[in-house]
Amino acid sequence: MTRTHGAADGSVAVAGWERSGGCPVAPLRLDCVPIAETIDLGRVSHVSDETDQAAEIEAAMAEARARLAEVPAEVVITNHVMGMYELAAIHLSSDEPDLPAASLAIDAMAAVIDGLGARLGADAPTMNDALANIRMAYVAVRNRPSVGESTADDADTGDD
Repeated sequence: MTRTHGAADGSVAVAGWERSGGCPVAPLRLDCVPIAETIDLGRVSHVSDETDQAAEIEAAMAEARARLAEVPAEVVITNHVMGMYELAAIHLSSDEPDLPAASLAIDAMAAVIDGLGARLGADAPTMNDALANIRMAYVAVRNRPSVGESTADDADTGDD
């Protein structure tokens, strides 16, 4: 079996290969196209940019983790508790208070504070005070008459 290269049309003829029945096999055509013409270099550049961006994000995350590891756990948890406090306050102070959402935030806050107690460190008493405060705010909003709803004091008794 021999192989011939370099036909004028870019094909490669393979001598000695024939189809059954004695018919010669058509020459194999190898189209050689420069690699730059087959690859979308803009796409490769975009992937490279994404890879660089992913590496930058990963480095920033590693730095943030290292900084967070230096902060005492009770400080981080206290910050989360205060986030729950703020969430409850937002739901209670909106034009249409969302009592179920506020209740969920307050209950989550209580679960952390009551569950951890003094393990929250020096801020434990402050967290307990904050919990009592937001619970009182919840009760006040829940008991507040709705817009358009009258109270007993506002009702007309019929006396003129």
